[in-house]
Amino acid sequence: LKSFGSSRVHDFRFCHRPCKVMARRILIAFEGSRGDIQPYIVAASTLSKSGYDVMAAGPCDGQALAQEFQVPFTPIGPNS
Repeated sequence: LKSFGSSRVHDFRFCHRPCKVMARRILIAFEGSRGDIQPYIVAASTLSKSGYDVMAAGPCDGQALAQEFQVPFTPIGPNS
């Protein structure tokens, strides 16, 4: 185990027995206009290409942009 401040993190490189690794799943939730949404969608797309299972959630306005970047999207908020 490595110590980072008050938390302890397991270093899997030195694991001598089978280790369970958590799934690499990320939910990115956001709100705002297109200018606010785009950086989150681009980040989600980049993470997805890096092997993470990513879901974006935001206002309905973001759905078309998410489809353009091939990011799974679910609408949330008052207009969903």
